[in-house]
Amino acid sequence: MKKYVSLGIMMTLYSGKRYTAPMLAEKYETSVKTIYRAIDTLLEAGMPIRCISGKGGGYEIIKESKIDTSFFTLSELGSFISFVNSTKGTIFADDLTTLEERINSLPESKLKYDLLLETNSVVYDTENWGSTCNNGLINKHIKESILECRKLEIEYLSASSSSAKRIIHPYTIVFKSGVWYLYAYCETRKAFRLFKFTRIKTINKLNCSFERIEIDTHSKPWNKDFHNNLEKIKIKILAHKEIMPEIVDWLGTNNIKIHTQNYRQNSDNICLESEVIFSKGLIHKLMQFGDNITILSPQKLKNEIANECYNIYKTYTN
Repeated sequence: MKKYVSLGIMMTLYSGKRYTAPMLAEKYETSVKTIYRAIDTLLEAGMPIRCISGKGGGYEIIKESKIDTSFFTLSELGSFISFVNSTKGTIFADDLTTLEERINSLPESKLKYDLLLETNSVVYDTENWGSTCNNGLINKHIKESILECRKLEIEYLSASSSSAKRIIHPYTIVFKSGVWYLYAYCETRKAFRLFKFTRIKTINKLNCSFERIEIDTHSKPWNKDFHNNLEKIKIKILAHKEIMPEIVDWLGTNNIKIHTQNYRQNSDNICLESEVIFSKGLIHKLMQFGDNITILSPQKLKNEIANECYNIYKTYTN
């Protein structure tokens, strides 16, 4: 854990404040000796830390030091800061004080102005429209267990609305399509699974560890698992031209083929084809468009939508 303590101390000191070893030990829940060793490591690495002894002393960043842009360009650093700031109140909230505060503590300079301008030129908003979900509640246990290779016991709500306790081996946190997931090995399923944060009802860190298997998470193995278990189909749709922007947002411009021979400039409808994943989610997605679209093929998709609509009709008429 030493390297994580050293990184935390570096981030903390860049706030511009002075900290004593006991203060840092309390903040990172470790011993004062560990703080001393971490400070020595940072000094050996060339970190511009001033060590002040005596009453009122402690550790601080040398005010005359400056950000070295030989490794990061302003554009790269600005993009990174924008992304970190977008995670306020989410998964990284407990680990990162905003980099804007550290920049504001720097002496006035053109570099500081250019960096703030670069940071504010791009905004990453990782939340869904109208989202009020706070994923930070389960953040601490998950990240600690990943770093310590500790098993977790969770109570999880499945897609069938049944909840059950699972023992899992946490590997990595995944942010995909506006949703936070935990990629972990499930002892019940004896396979790797993606667990939605919002479906985790309870979480407990266990006192037993697991042996981590080397997995290249940057290759996105969850994508392969997803596609291997689902069927791709080609669909043909007759869509009202007013909802075409929504369909393009959903399927993407390059994944749509428009049948020009079936489309007239004065017509209200456009005939198009695309390739999609056949699933319950697809049926619900198409139903969102109501009578603004007509599914022309395949027949099994038409049947599934008709059945779903009939079941809804029966629910409300009864």
